[in-house]
Amino acid sequence: MNRIKQAAEICNQGVKEFENGDFQQALKCFKEAENLNPKLLEAILNKAAIYIKTGNIRLAEQEADKALTIFPRSFKALSIKANIIAEAGNLDEALKYADKALSCSIRETEPLIAKANVLEKKSKYCEAYLFYEKALQIKPDDITILKHLRNTATKLNNWIQAEEYALKIVEKTNLEEDFLALCSITEKNNLKKAAKTSEKALTVYPSSIAIKLCRAEILEKLEQYSDAANIYEEISRIKELENKEREDLKYRTQLLRAADDPEKLKTLTREAKYAQEINVFLIKAAIKNNYANLLSETIQYVVNDLKIQENPSAAMEIAMILIEAQEYEYAEVILNNPKLKKTGRIYFTLSLLSLKKGDDIKAEHFMKSAVALEPDNVKYLEYISGFLQKRKNYKELAATLEKLYTIQDKGNVTDEHNLIIFSFILQSQDYEKALKYVDDIKIRGNIPEAILDSLRAQIKSRIAKT
Repeated sequence: MNRIKQAAEICNQGVKEFENGDFQQALKCFKEAENLNPKLLEAILNKAAIYIKTGNIRLAEQEADKALTIFPRSFKALSIKANIIAEAGNLDEALKYADKALSCSIRETEPLIAKANVLEKKSKYCEAYLFYEKALQIKPDDITILKHLRNTATKLNNWIQAEEYALKIVEKTNLEEDFLALCSITEKNNLKKAAKTSEKALTVYPSSIAIKLCRAEILEKLEQYSDAANIYEEISRIKELENKEREDLKYRTQLLRAADDPEKLKTLTREAKYAQEINVFLIKAAIKNNYANLLSETIQYVVNDLKIQENPSAAMEIAMILIEAQEYEYAEVILNNPKLKKTGRIYFTLSLLSLKKGDDIKAEHFMKSAVALEPDNVKYLEYISGFLQKRKNYKELAATLEKLYTIQDKGNVTDEHNLIIFSFILQSQDYEKALKYVDDIKIRGNIPEAILDSLRAQIKSRIAKT
C-alpha cells in the first residue's frame, strides 16, 4: 500500500476515534497520517480541532498556520484561524480571516460560523444572527448552529425565536442542559407553558435536581406556592445535599407554605437571605386580602430596615409591586425614604411612578437624575428621548439620540440612525449644525452623495423661508 493511501486510511480511523470522544487516540492517528503524508490537510485540521477541544489554543494556531502555508485558500484553516484570533480578543484581525474564508467558499458552514462568531463577540448580534441563519440553511439539523442561533436570539431578547430553536435542540438531543435552557427561555414568553415544559423535562430526567429546582422556581412565579414547596421539601430529603443547602430548602418550604397566611409569615425569623421575600409575601398578602393595617405595618418595617436602605434593588422590587397594585402613596414612602441610597434604578422607578400619576414634568426630572448617575444606560436614554419628543424639544432630543445611537451602534452610528438625528437637528432650526452634521455623515457613513445633496437642499430651503 502506498504512503498516501495508507495516510488517508489512518486519518479516517482518527476521525472515528474523534467522533467517539477518544481525543488521545485520534491525535495519535492524525500525527501518524501526517508523518506518512505531510500535505494531508484533513489530518492537520483535525489536530487543530482536537487542540481547540482540549484547550491548547497555541498548538491549534500552529496547526492552522501550517495548513495555510500548504493551502493558503483553505476555508477550513482560515475559519479556524479566525476563531482562534477572535478568542484572543483581536476581533478586527479575526474578521479579516473570516472574510477571507468566505471569499474562498460561501457554500460551507465553517466560514459563515466563523464570521458570525466574530460579529457576536463584537456585540453585533443582528448581523451575527443572519450569518448563523445562512449556515443553518446549509445544515438544517446541525446542533451547534442551532445552539448559536438560540443563544444569539436570547441576546437580542427575541424570546419567541429563541424558544423555537431551543425546542428543536431538545427534540434532537433530549439532553438535561438543553431542557433547562428551553425552560429558562420559555419562562420569558409564557410561565404556564414553561411549567408544562419543566413537567415534561421531569418525565425524562425524574432525578434531576436542577430541573426540579427550575420547576419549583417557575411554580413560585405562578404563585403556586404549595406545589413549589412540595418540590423543595422533596429535594431537601436528598442525602447528597450539603447541610447548608438542606437547611435553606427547608426554610424556603416553610416560607412558601406560609406565603398566603400573614400570621404564619410573621412567626418566621427574618433571616438575612429571606427577609426581602417575607416582606414581599406580606405586602402581596395584605394587598390581596385588603389588610390595611398589615400593609402599613410592613411598609414601616421596610422603611426602617437598614439592610433595605443599603439595597436599592430590594426597595425598587417592593415599590414596583405597590405601583402595580396602584398603592402609589406607599410606593412613594419607600422610594423617597431619605435614608435610602439613591441610584439610577431608584430614580427610574420614581419616574415610572410619576408617569402612573400623570405627572410628566416630575417623570422627566427623575429620569434625568437617573441618566446623570448612569449616563450610558440605554433604557434611560430611550425614556428621556420620549419625553423630549413629546415636548418637541428637538435640539436636546437630537443630542440625546446621538449619544443613544453611539452606544447602541458601538461607536459607529448607522446611516439610518444618522438620518433620524439629522431630521431632529433640522426641526430644531439649528441650520449651521445641520450642515455640519451632513458633512460629518459624509466622512463616517455610506450614504450616497445624491441623498446628501438632497439633505443640503432641505437645509437651504429652510434657511430661505426664514
